[in-house]
Amino acid sequence: MYANPEELFGGTKRLLSLIDLIYSAVNDAAGWPGVLEQVSEAVGGRETVLFTSFTDPAATNVSSMARMDPAALAPYVEHYASVNVLSKRCDALYADGTARYAHRAVPDAEFEQTEFCNDYFHPHGMHYSVGIKIPLTGQAPAYLSCMRRKREGGFEDAEGRCWRS
Repeated sequence: MYANPEELFGGTKRLLSLIDLIYSAVNDAAGWPGVLEQVSEAVGGRETVLFTSFTDPAATNVSSMARMDPAALAPYVEHYASVNVLSKRCDALYADGTARYAHRAVPDAEFEQTEFCNDYFHPHGMHYSVGIKIPLTGQAPAYLSCMRRKREGGFEDAEGRCWRS
């Protein structure tokens, strides 16, 4: 287990480097894939995505992704966003700006009975997710989410510290 966020990222120097990369990415969006790659690595995620709400089916609103097949986005935008039980339940359970553990919001037994799990998440190699909803003044919120396979187990509090760093 990691007592401090810097341990999760491999030490203070690596965490400070990531913070610098985040500040750079705010001004140059080309830096976000590198940020997301480091987040995926730190929390043991298979893929990580940064997006805003999917309100317009014609636009994915994905800002950046790492380790994720871009082909997985179209079906999400076209249909699965509307049946995403994880997002809806996490919105109700977790305060904005805090780590959101999907498997705690929707237990496996319930999740595995859903269209979202069986027809979208599992075919794309996903089962567990952890993330954060970031409120933005006057805009739709941003979401940062990391997913991984079922055999890798649910994300734990130590990994959730990443979202507080």
